[in-house]
Amino acid sequence: MASDLLLVVDDNSGDFSFSGAWVVNSLVQWYGGTSRQLQEESYPDQVGYFSFDFEGTLVSFFGVTPLPSATRNITASIDGATPTTSGFGFGDFASPSYRQWYQSPELPDGKHTITVSGIEGISVDYAIVRTSNSTSFRGKRIIVDNDDPSIHYSGSWVRNRDEFKAGNIPSGTPFQNGTHRSWVVGDKASFNFTGSSVAVYGIFSWDQLGMLSATYILDGTSHSQTYSVTTSSPEYLNDIGEAPNFLFYSTDRLSSGQHTLDIEITHSNNQSFILDYITYAPSFDSISRVPSPSSSTSPSSSSSKPSTASGSNGKIYNPKTASTPESNSEPTGEKISPEAIVGIVAGSLALLALIGITIFFLLRRRLKKGRRNWASDDCPPSHRIHSPMLIIRPKHLRQLTNEHSLKYKSIVSEIPEHGRDRQYPQS
Repeated sequence: MASDLLLVVDDNSGDFSFSGAWVVNSLVQWYGGTSRQLQEESYPDQVGYFSFDFEGTLVSFFGVTPLPSATRNITASIDGATPTTSGFGFGDFASPSYRQWYQSPELPDGKHTITVSGIEGISVDYAIVRTSNSTSFRGKRIIVDNDDPSIHYSGSWVRNRDEFKAGNIPSGTPFQNGTHRSWVVGDKASFNFTGSSVAVYGIFSWDQLGMLSATYILDGTSHSQTYSVTTSSPEYLNDIGEAPNFLFYSTDRLSSGQHTLDIEITHSNNQSFILDYITYAPSFDSISRVPSPSSSTSPSSSSSKPSTASGSNGKIYNPKTASTPESNSEPTGEKISPEAIVGIVAGSLALLALIGITIFFLLRRRLKKGRRNWASDDCPPSHRIHSPMLIIRPKHLRQLTNEHSLKYKSIVSEIPEHGRDRQYPQS
């Protein structure tokens, strides 16, 4: 729904203001390629904080949680109110982890400023803002999770809740704690949006040698992309592992309006397409002007709906190279209800019975017709059955008797008269 639209704001945005010994950490694993973190040597001499301006009813921050030895509480002040101190609220992590580490309480609709301090060892990658009626979308990007109903899947996609296993950065969770993944050639995902640019993000495994190819069809125009990992790939050599926020595809050359993006897997060798989220620049400036989806861009009835599934311990399983994972992962294809199964079985049995009855009557009719032909005088010789045991009907018996009588009379007439009354000696 339009009221649930979320904005993603990178740490490089002017909406952030950092104070203290913050440094920019540039890695491909961060959203936008950067994150902000306080220099460790500044503790405890200098305490850093940051502020963030936004329009909406809720804000959350994503990045890396601190070391166990660091301060476990953060202090937040919203709109100049008395600061409140709270824990992370998303688990007591024994080691740094990449995830959402703060979420504000529900706020009234309008503009807000939040100031966060006491953030020893925390990194800030991006913020998520839940929009409201007063939110301006100009210059912003909307983020759409892979579970959002505006993304439609067809094929063997699997919904997965695994954490990603990064190499040289802390491991963690995908955006909103799940992904959709597939390695089956021909599997597709479709997304309809109204905007002027779009980008597809996911998780890519740099620790698995192989290759993945996909075709992106935007409003009928195709663009193919190949992602390969070899023993000479820098990411492989540098132990990147599973990289979050991996940019699979993006384009900024779109006219403002409604568009359809189709993603199709065209090649998979020991790699999976792992979709995490999609972002786009909206061509509308507020929730009240969000256009309704047109019938021409509505998804087909064959598209599947997301289904809940557990993870597979962070492993990307590919049927070409590995066995099926012993997990509860389920395909996102549509399931058949028990009532439909009963109907299908009953219908199949009825059809088989009808076919059997039809065959029985056809054979019976053919057998009767054959018997009538055998008993008919007009039955052609080629259709008669020659058997030493024939049933001779009375009509046939009379005909045979007459024929033999005529033959006898003919033989008698040929005997000379003097021989007819000849007497033969008695023995």
